[in-house]
Amino acid sequence: MRMQKQSGQVLIGIAAAFVVLAGFAGLAIDMGTLRFQKRLQQSAADAAAIAGASNLSYTGWSTAAQNAATQNGFQDGGGAALSNCLPTADIGTTCVELHNGPQDVSFNGATISAGSHPGNTDYVEALVAKVQPTYFMTIFGVDRQVVVARAVATNTGGGPVGGNGCIYSLGAPSKQLNFNKAGFGSTGTNYIIGPACGVVDNGNFVANGNVSVKMGSIGVGGGINLPNNSTPDCTQATPAGVCPPPVQGMPYSGDPFAGKYPVPSVPAAGTASTSGGITTYSPGSYNSLHVSGNSIFTPGLYYITGGLTINANANVVAGGTTDFTGAPAFTSTATGGATFFIASGDLTVNGASNVQMYAPNSGTYEGLLFYQDPLNTQQLTINGGNNSFFNGAIYAPTADVDFSGTASFNSGAKYTVVIADQFLVSGGAYVNLASDFSGLTSGPLTGALKYAILVE
Repeated sequence: MRMQKQSGQVLIGIAAAFVVLAGFAGLAIDMGTLRFQKRLQQSAADAAAIAGASNLSYTGWSTAAQNAATQNGFQDGGGAALSNCLPTADIGTTCVELHNGPQDVSFNGATISAGSHPGNTDYVEALVAKVQPTYFMTIFGVDRQVVVARAVATNTGGGPVGGNGCIYSLGAPSKQLNFNKAGFGSTGTNYIIGPACGVVDNGNFVANGNVSVKMGSIGVGGGINLPNNSTPDCTQATPAGVCPPPVQGMPYSGDPFAGKYPVPSVPAAGTASTSGGITTYSPGSYNSLHVSGNSIFTPGLYYITGGLTINANANVVAGGTTDFTGAPAFTSTATGGATFFIASGDLTVNGASNVQMYAPNSGTYEGLLFYQDPLNTQQLTINGGNNSFFNGAIYAPTADVDFSGTASFNSGAKYTVVIADQFLVSGGAYVNLASDFSGLTSGPLTGALKYAILVE
């Protein structure tokens, strides 16, 4: 009888141990599930903070942030207040709270710190909370847990040279996702390299082929279509970690140059003279200008009607000087800068040409290399040779800008900014973009263009 009683006690002990072990197993499984959900929420918080910070220079920063959180699977249902996501709330309740200037937030008996930038309106803080269900822990009366993720981003810059924006596409999203109706489109195998600056795309982000986009940030208002395993690539971002994946749901960014550069009056006719095999152009007005051979555009404003074409095998310097020694592998020096106003017609820089251009560092058109009249919707097509660069802004607010060709170009430019209706890259181009505006003083480029990075 004593042995039978002891056997019963062992069974009771084993049963109790199984309950304890089941509790630990349940706890481990639930904790793993909650950690996975936390990672998802963190991605949404990161996207929301970046989207909000990207729009601080315009209107709608909070709308942008909420849209980005929704695009990442967490749509606010709590009145944009964490206080509506307490453990007493229904399972599945989601709260996305935003601050333009991080704040200390009291939540669920604790304080979420404002971090390193309290109250600073150059920063956007995003808090994403969700009442998550538990599973095994329900046997202990715990059927829900609140998970909170936090992120802070700024648009004050970043990266080694200021971290300003490089590409702005102003055209709104269309109904179809295809190359001809994209905000940012690519055909062929292309590379856009600008790890210290960003893309603000009001339209769709489309790659019909393969494209590697190594940019500091990518904000997209429309949809993203990346067939053939095309992916925005941030592996070469500098410093490491500043290059997040594309953020969708961005509201319209606005034209950062709107009203900042006056449309010029038609100047007197310019002149072209040839000496020693070099054609030198003076500032002024030109009609249907075709450029061949070794050519220099002296500093100043060029008013073009009927289009500007730089022919294949031309060697061209604008806003600088060179003796073309070793052409086509010549080098040039900036001496004042040039601005080309395209009143009508198109701009075409043909392949196999070597073009080195500098925008002015001061004056009315500081930083502006190509300025296409907003009434002129003709496409700008820019092919670049390995020795070519375009140091300045390409401003065509109602037209498409197509960087095309097979060469790697633009590495000699300190900064290149493209503001267009659509930005296209095709043919196998390898385009380098930088954003070092340190030589500028007071023009729009010194403060209008920024991109967002995560800081917390």
